[in-house]
Amino acid sequence: MIFAPIETKAYDEYSYYRFASNPEPINPVPIISSIKPSSIDKIRGRTTITIIGNGFTPDSVVRKNNSNRTTTFIDSKHLLVDIFPSDAYNQNEFYLTVLNGEPGGGFSNASLFTIKNNITTTNYSTTQNSSNSNYNTNYSNTSEENNSVSASDFNESYGSLTANALLGSNSFMPTGLVQWIIFVILIVLIIFLWRHVHRSKEKYMLEPMKHA
Repeated sequence: MIFAPIETKAYDEYSYYRFASNPEPINPVPIISSIKPSSIDKIRGRTTITIIGNGFTPDSVVRKNNSNRTTTFIDSKHLLVDIFPSDAYNQNEFYLTVLNGEPGGGFSNASLFTIKNNITTTNYSTTQNSSNSNYNTNYSNTSEENNSVSASDFNESYGSLTANALLGSNSFMPTGLVQWIIFVILIVLIIFLWRHVHRSKEKYMLEPMKHA
């Protein structure tokens, strides 16, 4: 700590000014060398961070971004500060600085503190969008598979109907075109054979009468 003389005024018995030197300390500019820990996976409760550096005083204040935090002075090279889950809300990282007040003093350099697995609004939105995208993709794939199966079933059904129309089914009565053609041919053959047999019988009956 540096002491610098300042002038103070006082009256003597003759009402003349006289000056006296009164030394007053000047605060140094703090410097942060490191912080421990510098990162954690997730804040689950109160977490104490040790600030290591130079130029710290009992009046030094640790600041998280632009907010003063309750600070514990250890010595001119060490300070302690506590952070809580509320300090890390919707943040994956923040900066810590040290402020020394006047006279002198000032702000230190900034040191980055990282929270690796903290859930932020942005991460949540990204996760939701990713889930929705996966759902839409899976739904689209399922729809395409269903459409493919439906088309396959339609083609199979259409083929079966065409085959039944041409060849017929396994029922007793003819149903297909080919079965009807065969049925008509059989009827014609039966009629032809019946007429042929009937004519032969008539011819046989007439021949004995000719020889009688």
